[in-house]
Parts: sequence; structure tokens; C-alpha cells
Amino acid sequence: MATEPPDQFGPNDWLVDELYQQFLNDRISVDPAWWDFFDGFTPQDAHAVITPSTPLPTQVPPASGPAAKTPTKSAAPSDSSGSSDNVQRLKGAAARVVTNMEESLSVPTATSVRSLPVKLLFDNRVVINNLLARGRGGKVSFTHIIAFALVQALKSQPEMNFAYE
Repeated sequence: MATEPPDQFGPNDWLVDELYQQFLNDRISVDPAWWDFFDGFTPQDAHAVITPSTPLPTQVPPASGPAAKTPTKSAAPSDSSGSSDNVQRLKGAAARVVTNMEESLSVPTATSVRSLPVKLLFDNRVVINNLLARGRGGKVSFTHIIAFALVQALKSQPEMNFAYE
């Protein structure tokens, strides 16, 4: 697995990139405090561009029927010749999502589904939240209740936590 250099500005990398692009287009549109910085600035990931192999749709068509799938978007790195006209550079969180999604393709997964009635879950959440509102405050979400149930299930059936390598 190839490692990428860390973002120069962490989660704010996208913001600095956007400001830099504004600076290149119209210096006056950026706060003068950035001017000295951007005069000698070279983006760390200047080579990181994504070239879609097919034009990306601007709007996803509505799904039809129960088995309808969302169309997939395919992207490949640009070649160094710069022959593509449709180049989009992913930055910040979007770039990280793509990296994580590509890495996740190598992870085997297994899914099991159970259908359960949830009326009691809804009712108990209302009761708990009303009790909390009268006392110490706060609220309980469905995630809290489901996480609690999972921990209790793992206590009584630890084999649920087995994994394969």
C-alpha cells in the first residue's frame, strides 16, 4: 500500500487550495495577509489531479424499481501529457474519501441482516428522553440504544465478535 505525504494544512488543506486558486485568478479577492505567503507558495499536491474516464453526470438519475442501482463514477489519474480536457482536482475530505474507498476494495466483507420489530425501540426512546428531560437533561439517540444492545449481546454471546483472517 503506497503512503501519501500528509496534508500540509491538515483538514484545512482544501481551504488553502481554494484561497490559492482565488489568489492566482485575482490577487485582490484574497485578504492581503495571505499575499506574502502565496507569493512563494507551491501546493504540496500540485500533481494530484483526477481525470474522469467518462464525463461525470451533474445529476444522478432517479432510481427505478427495487433493484435499481446508482450509476458508478469512474476516475483514473491523469497522464503527464495533459491530454485530457476534463480534469478535476479532488481536495480535502473528498480526496480522502476516494483514498479510503479505494483501500476498502481490498477488505473482504460479509453482511448478515435480521428483520426486527422496532416499535418498542421507538417507544423506549421516547420514555428515556422524557425521563432525561425531567432530570439531568440530554437525549438518547437510536445509535445509543443500538450500541448498548450490541454490547449486551456481546456479553451474552462473545462468539459474535469472532473474526476471520
